[in-house]
Amino acid sequence: MRHRLMLTMLATLLVAPVAEAEVKLLKHDQFDDNLGLAVAQINGKSLSVQPVFAQGEAFGMVFKLSPGEYPVSILGLQLVMAAPPNDTNLKTHMAIEFYYDGSEGPVPDKAEPDWVIDTTDLFDPNTGATGVSIQGGMGIQIDFDTSDPANHPPAISSGNLWIVMRYILPTNDLQDQWGTLTCMKNLDMNICGCQNTGLLLDEATTPNAGVINYYTAGCGGTQAWTWLSSLGVNGDPILRVKVDTAGVCTPDCTGKDCGTDGCGGDCGDCTGNDTCVNGVCTGPCVPDCTQKECGNDGCNGSCGQCGVGQACKNGKCEDCTPDCTGMQCGSDGCDGTCGNCAAGETCQAGQCVGPSPDVEVLDVSPDSGYNDVETPVSIVGKGFKAGLTAKLGAQDLGSIQVTGDALVEAVVPAGMAAGTYMLVVVNSDQTTGFLGDAFEVKDRPAVITDDGPGPTDEGPGCGDACAEPAPDEAAATGGDCSQGPSPSHGALVLLFALLAAGLLARRRPV
Repeated sequence: MRHRLMLTMLATLLVAPVAEAEVKLLKHDQFDDNLGLAVAQINGKSLSVQPVFAQGEAFGMVFKLSPGEYPVSILGLQLVMAAPPNDTNLKTHMAIEFYYDGSEGPVPDKAEPDWVIDTTDLFDPNTGATGVSIQGGMGIQIDFDTSDPANHPPAISSGNLWIVMRYILPTNDLQDQWGTLTCMKNLDMNICGCQNTGLLLDEATTPNAGVINYYTAGCGGTQAWTWLSSLGVNGDPILRVKVDTAGVCTPDCTGKDCGTDGCGGDCGDCTGNDTCVNGVCTGPCVPDCTQKECGNDGCNGSCGQCGVGQACKNGKCEDCTPDCTGMQCGSDGCDGTCGNCAAGETCQAGQCVGPSPDVEVLDVSPDSGYNDVETPVSIVGKGFKAGLTAKLGAQDLGSIQVTGDALVEAVVPAGMAAGTYMLVVVNSDQTTGFLGDAFEVKDRPAVITDDGPGPTDEGPGCGDACAEPAPDEAAATGGDCSQGPSPSHGALVLLFALLAAGLLARRRPV
């Protein structure tokens, strides 16, 4: 699905002072590091949305750090999700999981996360209530209280960092809110419905970055990890993590016999068959394969493997016919694969796709303007370099500013003929990107008055004074001029709702 986004608010859920000397933002989306500016760039864009997630399913991002950056302290998160277009007030709660993982993915090398917290655990001191909901159409920032080891994830000393957002509430029948029958809930037909907030994706796909943990059978049963791109989902979730690579961390094993010390170390090992649960050594895990012939035994073991032509569904091996018709890669529908892509390629919708061109133009915002005025525009893409030139058709754009390799600010000059134009950008090294039908130049409609010809005619009328009233100026003043349609600027005014400093009510380590 693609929706025209209208982000209206930035909410800081938790605020705590942190040392900024070695702060680094890990992200794969192409929007500004500053969340407020990123929301402003997203406002009004048409981006891909995935609203269909059953209870227990999750999406996330994998971040890879260089060896010289360890140990790494996690300071906070930034997140932007999508709201149903027909009910933007819907909210939900989610679990936020942290995996410190040595694997390259998409499957984590452990069954449980290293640290997890629910949004139900967050505390808002303004209201005195526990639980801060996730709402689509908002830029959400969560800053952990690094002064208290109980209120932040432990430091990571090696491997990759996985940030995973898991839906913990049931789906609803939201076909009217999302505007699609895909969000109808009908369990007899294995249609799950939709969540109150959807996954929002940017305009480019980073290979081996976005992951999903989903039910292979639809609304429940066996879960599997895979790359988002392997399911044909294009774009990256706007999910970032703020870290401190200075390696400053104070180990704390107060009240713990085992488990993490909060800084990548441990507080001890359990003996015999005991296992560590929440820092306490408890009795051994007892595998349970009752009425199961395959799948997980509850202790990270297996209850058995299914044979050729079968797949494990709800603990039972069922006949399954692999189907790779027209596919070069991806799942065959029976826990197998249709093939692997060559180095440098990614699997998208079952096809191996080569690397993207050096320069891509993905979007222009706004995408239209009137030809009697200049129109500032933002060009979003990848591979932009200082010194580039940009043209709409044969017309050069003015005031070009390259603010990053993914964003260019420019001005469409006045005086262009009405029509829809292709945008072409050319770097100084002659690498080129283009976007067809990128911008529409419009003739401004004549202003119609009750007294006769509009201001552009020779006859009597309101004159130039009424040529550019504010949208509600004529109604407010009782004048005779009616305002023609205003050009869409693509971005809305960004409002900030900053909550006061807050603490986690409790953490939930695994």
